[in-house]
Amino acid sequence: MKKPLNRGGLYQPFLKFDLKMKLTTLLLMATLFGLYANDSYAQKTKVTLDVEDASVRSVIDNIESSTDFRFIYKTKDVNLEHKISLRVRKEPIQKVLKSLFGNTNTSYKIRGTHIILRRAPDKRSLPKVDLKDVPIFREQDFTITGTVSDGSGTPLPGANIVEKGTVNGVTADFDGNFSMEISDQNAILIVSYVGFSKKEVSLKGRSSISVILEESAAALDEIVIVGYGSVKKSDLTGSVVSLSEEDLNQVNPVSADQLL
Repeated sequence: MKKPLNRGGLYQPFLKFDLKMKLTTLLLMATLFGLYANDSYAQKTKVTLDVEDASVRSVIDNIESSTDFRFIYKTKDVNLEHKISLRVRKEPIQKVLKSLFGNTNTSYKIRGTHIILRRAPDKRSLPKVDLKDVPIFREQDFTITGTVSDGSGTPLPGANIVEKGTVNGVTADFDGNFSMEISDQNAILIVSYVGFSKKEVSLKGRSSISVILEESAAALDEIVIVGYGSVKKSDLTGSVVSLSEEDLNQVNPVSADQLL
């Protein structure tokens, strides 16, 4: 004959699991309530002190004896013999600690009813830096691009572009384009080219410009083309002679240098 199945035994693991859940929840609630109570105590508790030339050690003992706060620290990290005069009446613990350790190398942190003291860098030992002695480096942060051409739109390769009042300058490329760094967005550029009048261009915050130079008859008259280049009349020290074809036919040169 078969034994009857004990159906009640199936629910025993579920009862044990439910009991564990209840205990865990209860412990969690108790922990949260304890944390809230500790934080609430630190906010509500007021401290009164009236000490004159007393050591930090005695002040700590006074606070611990009159409140539920407990200090946690290493003796080597806190100057317990430091003398202090402190008068506070019904002030929060945060303000008391600031008055007690604010000008020292001791830092503090409040965790519930526990006050943790640690060594912090001594701010008073840090050297003071006079900003007047710090050199200021100004970088050329502005870039200007542009083209240089004549009145008909023909590019002027080799045109000179110089920032006025400085030695900062560049030369236009074969297509008359240029790019340069400037120190001021409102700088003035001086653009020049052989046979053309100089032109001053005020940028006025622009980052790209197009410069058109006008031909100068006076500038052309000052230039003399010689066999090896061009020079100004004022710089020409020798004599310049023009020869016709008939003059060249009067000699029988063997080579080009003899012809010259």
